This record gives sequence, C-alpha cells and structure tokens, in this order.
Amino acid sequence: MMLNPNSFLDHLTIIDVITTPVSINATATAYTESFMLPKVSSADFAVIAKCSSGGTISVKFELEQSNSLPSTEGASDTNYVIPDDVAAIFTLADANKQVKAFSPDVTKYGRFKITGTGSNAASTYVDSLVLNIAID
Repeated sequence: MMLNPNSFLDHLTIIDVITTPVSINATATAYTESFMLPKVSSADFAVIAKCSSGGTISVKFELEQSNSLPSTEGASDTNYVIPDDVAAIFTLADANKQVKAFSPDVTKYGRFKITGTGSNAASTYVDSLVLNIAID
C-alpha cells in the first residue's frame, strides 16, 4: 500500500525553474528567473536538477537572494547575492537526477546561479531544475 505523500505536508509548492534545456558552456554562468520565497516561519526547501552532456559534467548550483526583483531577469544583478558562509547547494558531476535539501536565509526573492566549473564540457546542458517548498 502506498501512503499518500500529501498526508505529511500542509502545503507543497513545486516551481519548474528550468523546463527548456539551458546551455552551460564550459565555465559559463546562467541565472534563472527570480521567484518569491514564502513568508512563513517554517518551510523546507529542496532542489531537483538534471544535466546532460557529450562530455564531462561539472555544474555548480547556488541560490542568490535579494529583497527586490532583478533589473533584468536571467542576467547578473548586483542586488542578488549568495549569503555569507553559504556553500553551493551542490555540484553535479554526472547525468543522474539529483535531489538536495537546502535552507535559504530570509529574503523576499531567490534565483539560482548555475556555473560550469573545472572540466565541464562545452556541450553541457541543465535539462531540468525544480524547486520544492514544503510549508509545515
């Protein structure tokens, strides 16, 4: 018998951050569109990502945060920063789908900064990126 996963959560928000593959050519950087972070006292966050490549995959995922919307979605913006003492959410090194929990600092908006690192191949793509937010 399968348990109903909704019986464990009061509210689950699923945001398809990337639905069309995004090229992360070698050491290139891409920024997702921004999204609002929940205004609640307790929430759990997880990101699900998958990459593909004709060569080596080495792609770092970080959460940038701000209290304002970016001037231009998908572009570098000085109002968006990675909080102090926060490591990358993860670095993908293969084409397997990965799931990772993380805990953002309190801000109004977030977005993902995605960077090719090390020996990342020029043919690397982020195929999907999903953000799950569970509110207790």
